[in-house]
Amino acid sequence: MSSLRGRFVLSRPLALTLMVFSAITGLLVMSGPAPAQLGVPQAAVLGAITGSPDGQTALEDFLMEGSPPPATVVARARLAIGALKVNSLGLDAAQLVGAAQRIAEAAQPGICPIKVMRLQMPDVAALPSDVAAYDFGTHDGPVMPCCEPVRPDDSRLSSGGQGVFRPDGNALLSDGIRGVRQFQTETTPGPKRVAIITEDLGEEATTLEPVGRVIVINGVRYRLGEQPPQAWVDSAVLQSEGQGGGLGGALGNLLGGDVSVRDTGAGVVILEADIEGTILSIGFETSEGDRQTFIAGIVVEPADRPSIFQRSGIAESAVPSLSQCLSFEAEIELAVAELVSEIETAAGDADTPPVEPVADDGLRASPIS
Repeated sequence: MSSLRGRFVLSRPLALTLMVFSAITGLLVMSGPAPAQLGVPQAAVLGAITGSPDGQTALEDFLMEGSPPPATVVARARLAIGALKVNSLGLDAAQLVGAAQRIAEAAQPGICPIKVMRLQMPDVAALPSDVAAYDFGTHDGPVMPCCEPVRPDDSRLSSGGQGVFRPDGNALLSDGIRGVRQFQTETTPGPKRVAIITEDLGEEATTLEPVGRVIVINGVRYRLGEQPPQAWVDSAVLQSEGQGGGLGGALGNLLGGDVSVRDTGAGVVILEADIEGTILSIGFETSEGDRQTFIAGIVVEPADRPSIFQRSGIAESAVPSLSQCLSFEAEIELAVAELVSEIETAAGDADTPPVEPVADDGLRASPIS
C-alpha cells in the first residue's frame, strides 16, 4: 500500500488549454454555508492548483467544514478533483495531477482522523504476557517493571536522541527521549495496536509534533499533523492486567506502588498495523526546522482482542479502523486516476495506453503524507 503522494506516470507530457474558470458546471463556485451542497469554492480550487498557504487553508476549510464524517470528506474531495477539469488555467497534465494530489492529501486527516489522547494510568502496572512495553528514558532513570528499558544509545534507535528527566512518580513517565526518529524491535506477526506515549515538555520544539507529523510503521504512513497538548482529547486509560475500573491495594502491594488510575498529563496515540514479518519498525517524521519528538514509552498489543487501553468520550473514535481508512482512500485514488485518464482522452491521444497510477515504493495506508 502506498502513500497518496504516489507518482502518476503519464505516457508523455500533455500541454492542455482548457477553459478558464467557467460557470458551466454545478461542481463549481460559490462559497457559502454549505459548500458540499452548493459546489466547490473557487478559492479551494485555486488552493489545490497553487498550493499556496492561503489556498491550502481554503481547501482544508472546504473539506473539513462542520467536522464532517469521513464519507462526507471523501465526497467533497471527489467534487474538488472533478472541479479541476474546468479550472485548468492551461496547466499541463503533471500540474493537474499535482493539484489532485494536494486535494487527496488535504483530505487525509478527515478520512482517517488520528488524535493524541490524554492518558490516565496507575503508577505501576502489570500487563499481559503477549504485550510488549518499552520505557524510553535516561541512562540512570527508573524503569516500570512491565517494560523493557530503551536508552538514548540503544541499538534499536536509529539516531539516538537526548534523555530528558521528568518530575513524575510514575516510572514510565519520569523520563523520556527527545528527538527519536526511528525505533526497531522484534515482534510476532499479525495485527497489532501500537500505542506511543508522549508528554508535554512545555517547550516549543516538542509541543506541536510530539510524536511526529507522520508516523511510519513498517512502511505504512500515518499522518497526524500538528497535535499540540491543547488539542489532545479525553481520554485513554491504561488498565493493569486483570483489573477493571478499580485497581486494588493487593496488586499495589505486589507491584510495590500505587495502582490507582490517575491523570498523568501525558498523551498517547494508538495506531493499528498489520505486521507481516517479525520486525516492527516505527519511524517519526517531523516538519523541517527544529521540531522534535518526545517519546516516553511504546506499548504493542495484539489487535484481535479488546485493548488494554480503555477509551471514553471523544477518544472512542480516536483509533480509526485501518480497513475503513484504506477503503476511503481508495475512493479518492480512483478519482485521481479518472482525472488522469480524462486528461489523456481530452488531449486526443487515442494511441496512448490507459494511464495507470504508479505507487511509491513501500506500503499504502491512511492517513498518509
